[in-house]
Amino acid sequence: MKRLFLMGFAALMLAGCQSKPSLPEGALVCEEPRPQMCTMDYTPACGYHSDSTAKTYSNSCSACAKPEVSFVVAGECKQ
Repeated sequence: MKRLFLMGFAALMLAGCQSKPSLPEGALVCEEPRPQMCTMDYTPACGYHSDSTAKTYSNSCSACAKPEVSFVVAGECKQ
C-alpha cells in the first residue's frame, strides 16, 4: 500500500512539471474577470492574442478588456 501511494505521488509531481509557454520579459497576464471600464489615458501596450497575433492598444486595461488578448507588454508592438 505504501509503495502504491509513493508511485501515485511521484506521478502527481511529474504532472506538475509540464513546461508552460514562456512569456516575454515584463509581460502582464490578463486575468478574469476582464475590466469593463478603463481610463482613457494613452500609454501604449502590445496585446498578444490567443491566435499568436499582436495589436497595439491605447493602454493595458483596454487590451485586457478584449477576451482574445492573453497578455500585454508595455509599449507599441514591433512590426
